Amino acid sequence: MKHASGFRWEVIVSVPLVVAAVAVGLWLAVEGAYENVRLARATDQILDTVAVARNMGLDNATPEDKATKNLLDQLERSGTMHIAAAGDMDPGAPGTRGIINPWGGFMDVKLAPSAQTLRLTTHLSPTACRRLVLFFSKTRSLGVQRVEARDDVLGVAFRQIYDASSNLNVNGPEPFAIKVGCGFSNQVMLALTFRLR
Repeated sequence: MKHASGFRWEVIVSVPLVVAAVAVGLWLAVEGAYENVRLARATDQILDTVAVARNMGLDNATPEDKATKNLLDQLERSGTMHIAAAGDMDPGAPGTRGIINPWGGFMDVKLAPSAQTLRLTTHLSPTACRRLVLFFSKTRSLGVQRVEARDDVLGVAFRQIYDASSNLNVNGPEPFAIKVGCGFSNQVMLALTFRLR
């Protein structure tokens, strides 16, 4: 049946639907590209932190808390990362300083159990967790010693995804271990441990 202006009613209904479908498709493409940029930025933050820690030449004689403070001071001076106190983001963690990750979460930086080991812990989505784990566990030259994750809920223990000292992980973690390790909740905590020497 023709409309009074000469258009069929199917055209009047279908044009807004097509426009809406194109708009949704564009939105999804932009969102995916933006997530890729955030992942690249997070990777850069982690790699830069490891590089600065290695270049500082810390030794085991330096106390861990002093070594961590020196590392964060050095990162702050470089101006490439936003350093904040955890209390600014989480009132339950006053006095701790760390890096603000690309998702606006807190990345805790610790040189422990010795000044030769760097542990980075950050909040992110399970999808971002899986992608970062795949990147860092496949590149042995980066010195990744251990990868763990847990749901971002108090009282939940970390699940081991990868341990370089284990003979079971010669080719990196299994896809199932990554999927289970990074969990299925809205937010997870990822912990990466690097050997500095």
